[in-house]
Amino acid sequence: MHRKWLPFLALILHCVLLIYCDTPLEECYHSELEEGGTKLLCFNIQKEIPSNYTFPNVTQMFIFKAELTTIAANFFDNFTKHQIQMLTVSHGNLSTVDDTSLDSLSGLRHLNLSFNKISNISENALQKNDKLKSISLMWNEIEQLKPALFKTLVDVESIDLTRNHLKRLEEHLLLYNQNLKFFDVKFNNLVEISSVMFHHLPKLTTLDLSFNHIEKIPSHVFKYNFCLKELNLQENKIKTVDFGLTHLGLSALNLLGNPLDMQNQKNHDVLRQLKRSNMVLRVNGHFDDDTSKHTKHKNISSNEYSDHKHKKSQHVFQTSAALQFIFGTIIALLIIILVVLSTLLYYIYIRKRQNIYKRYYPERARSNEYLQEEEFDIRLSISDGNAFFRNNMEEIEMDDHNEKCSCSTCFTKHGRTVDT
Repeated sequence: MHRKWLPFLALILHCVLLIYCDTPLEECYHSELEEGGTKLLCFNIQKEIPSNYTFPNVTQMFIFKAELTTIAANFFDNFTKHQIQMLTVSHGNLSTVDDTSLDSLSGLRHLNLSFNKISNISENALQKNDKLKSISLMWNEIEQLKPALFKTLVDVESIDLTRNHLKRLEEHLLLYNQNLKFFDVKFNNLVEISSVMFHHLPKLTTLDLSFNHIEKIPSHVFKYNFCLKELNLQENKIKTVDFGLTHLGLSALNLLGNPLDMQNQKNHDVLRQLKRSNMVLRVNGHFDDDTSKHTKHKNISSNEYSDHKHKKSQHVFQTSAALQFIFGTIIALLIIILVVLSTLLYYIYIRKRQNIYKRYYPERARSNEYLQEEEFDIRLSISDGNAFFRNNMEEIEMDDHNEKCSCSTCFTKHGRTVDT
C-alpha cells in the first residue's frame, strides 16, 4: 500500500475507536444560575464527584450515566447539603435507595431518580426530605412501595411512578399527602385499587392509571376528589363505569381500550350524563344521545382513534426516514472532506520535505536532478535508436517486395542474375 494513504487510514481508525470503544470518562461542568447558586452537571461518576468540582453553593445537581448502585451517606459531604434544592440521578445503574442516601439533603425540593434499575427503596429513605415538591421514580424496576414511604412529604405536589413493576398500591400510601395534585402510575401491573386510596387527596387534579390490568374501580373511590380534572383509565380491563364520576367537574376522561359493555343500561346512562357535561370523553364505539348536538365535545370512537394513531405513526416514520437520510448525507460529506483534507495535508507535507531537502542539501538535490536528466536522455536516445532501426527495416522490406514484383522473367539468387 502506498505511503500517501497511511495518514488517511490512521484518521479513519481513530474515528472508529472514538465511536465504538466504550471508555467512559468522569466529566463535570458547572454554570452560575441567574437566581443565584450553581448548577453542576456530571457524567460517568464512578464512586464520588471529583474534588475539584465540589463548589460550596451548588443548588442544582444533575448526575447522568453514573456507575453508582447506591448513594453513599458521605456522597454530599463536600457540598453545602442544605442548599441543594434539585437532585437528578438518571440513566445509570442505581438499584438501591437506603435510609442514609438522602437524609443529609434537608432542603431538597425536586428529586428525579428516573431511568435507573431501582428495585428497593427503604421505608425511611425520604423521611428527612420533608420539603420535597416533586418526585420522579419513572422507568425503574420497583415492585412494591412501603406504606410509610411518603409519610413526611406533606408538601409534595407531584409523584411519577410510570414504567415500573407495581402490582398493587398500599391503601395508606398517600394518606399524608394532602397537597398532591399529580399522580401517575401508568404502564405498571396494577390489578386493583383500594376504595380509600384517594380519599385524602382533596387537591388532586390529574390521575393517570392507564395501561394497567385493573378490572374494577371501587364505588365512590373518587368521592372527595372535587378538584379532579383529568382522569386516564385507558387500556385496562374495566367493564362498568358505575364508580361515581357524575359529581366531579372532569374536563377529560379517557376510557379507550376497555371492554365496556355498551348494551348495559347503567353504563349507557352514566356515559350519556358525562357526555352532556363540558368535557372530552374518549370511549370505544358510539352510543346514542339526543343531546349530543348541544355538547361542545363529542366522544371519539375507536376507529377515529386508530386512524389518528395510524396517521401519527406514519408521520413519525416519515420524519425518522428524513432524519436518517439527512444524517447519512452529512456523514458522507464528512468522509469526503476528510479524504480531501488528508490528501491535501499529505501533498503539503511532501512539498515541505522537498523544500527542506533542497535548502539543506543543495548539492545532493542538484546531483539527483542531473542524474534524473541523464537517465531521461539515455531513455530518449534508446527510444530514438529503436525507432531508427524499425524505420530502416521497413524500407528494406519494401525494396525487396518491389524488386520481386518488377522481375517477371528473372529472379536473383546469391547475387547473380539467371535468365529463364
